Amino acid sequence: MLKPLSKKTFIFVALAGFVLDRLSKFVIRENFWLGEYRAVLGNFFRLTRISNTGIAFGMARGNNLFFLALSLIILAMMLYFFVQKADEHELLPLALIISGAAGNIYDRVFYGSVCDFLEFNLGFAPFNPWPIFNIADSMVVAGGIILFYIEFIRKKT
Repeated sequence: MLKPLSKKTFIFVALAGFVLDRLSKFVIRENFWLGEYRAVLGNFFRLTRISNTGIAFGMARGNNLFFLALSLIILAMMLYFFVQKADEHELLPLALIISGAAGNIYDRVFYGSVCDFLEFNLGFAPFNPWPIFNIADSMVVAGGIILFYIEFIRKKT
């Protein structure tokens, strides 16, 4: 079972996640041109810089303004939940979701798209069913899975 966080630790985790996301995207933007890739673990894992105007994992591209608005609404809801209703077990997933959403919102506002760069090839060449993503996407998904577990699975047992 996950150890509950204090609200002070929540703020640290959320800020650390945001900084990690910003730093990783800065390094990629400074060292890769769009479409450039570099193998890290052979063909299995590469760093590939793309520009994403869709949502997590490259879905529904071309809708940057819609997803910016949606992300702001979700971020506001998560912050409200944190301030008003969250118990200590929900703070870690909320910190992950908030920091990931904030990282991608920053990209949408200041760059017009999200910088994605983590690419895994699961061996289905030439078709790779796993889209390119970033650290913020990973935090949102991990936070969502943990929150789902806490709210719907753990509470049932």
